[in-house]
Amino acid sequence: MLVNKMTMKLFLILVILFLFISAAIASNQGKVSTESDWPLLKGPYFGQKSPGMAPEIFAPGIISTEKGELNAVFSPDGNEFYFTIEVVPGRSYSTYYMKRENNIWSKPLVAPLLDKYKGGEPSFSPDGKYLFFRSMLDEEGNNQNNADIWRVCRIVDGLAKADKIGEAVNSKFNEAYPVISSTGALYFHSNREGGCGSADLYYSKFVNGSFSDPVNLGSNINSKFPEFHPCISPDGSYLVFSSLNRPDGFGSIDLYISFRDTKGNWTKAINFGESINSQSNDYMPFVSHDKKYLFFTSNRNGKPDIYWVSAEIIEQFNPKD
Repeated sequence: MLVNKMTMKLFLILVILFLFISAAIASNQGKVSTESDWPLLKGPYFGQKSPGMAPEIFAPGIISTEKGELNAVFSPDGNEFYFTIEVVPGRSYSTYYMKRENNIWSKPLVAPLLDKYKGGEPSFSPDGKYLFFRSMLDEEGNNQNNADIWRVCRIVDGLAKADKIGEAVNSKFNEAYPVISSTGALYFHSNREGGCGSADLYYSKFVNGSFSDPVNLGSNINSKFPEFHPCISPDGSYLVFSSLNRPDGFGSIDLYISFRDTKGNWTKAINFGESINSQSNDYMPFVSHDKKYLFFTSNRNGKPDIYWVSAEIIEQFNPKD
């Protein structure tokens, strides 16, 4: 009788232990990877196989996951990577970064500087010295009704004080998605008055330590439809951007490209067509600093994902050919 009681007690202990382990395993499912289970990523672009002339999801299971990811940006030296994750789909976002040291990439962490300033849409200066971004804060850290462009020197500590780039560029309207050309000019989009449509692309030259009054990029690029997300190529020879609901579009938001002609003027913008665009939103372009790849965000799978494609595809649209 005593043996049967001991056996029953041992059986109950084993059952309880099994249930406890099962619950612990279930509770860990879906959690963000820890350092111990983060894959070892080496080399440029996390060691991913290079894409061809058709867009592919970038770093599936690493960057592009079951969450929504968008707005991919690499530093000029290729050793830092910024991207955005949807916290609440369509409403709340957070910018993450990864760093490569000794040829090994870290896991994604919230970018402390952008988190501090509630910033997004980061972009590097060509020399990597400055980080530009968009924020809805004023100089005192209070929320405001419009977006402005900020800049921080990266040589200083990562949490160094950032500053707005000046009233010549920033206005009571929205200025966002800053990109710096090889000559130091600032490209951005704004819904300020006097444009061709509800939002246009502008550029501002950097003269004597400050940015000059912005210049509208003109009717070859801007239209009565909204234009946004400019991306100037590393050599300044072409400009990729997003536009909404143009008659020649394939989805709500499409990617377009314009080239500089021999006189330095921008050619009439061309829709990338089905080679890149889909029936869903395609937006937020970025050309890698080595000029090898075009990155962009697409909702073609029902949520934002980051895609990349060989930059060789761009030459197919160059009117000089």
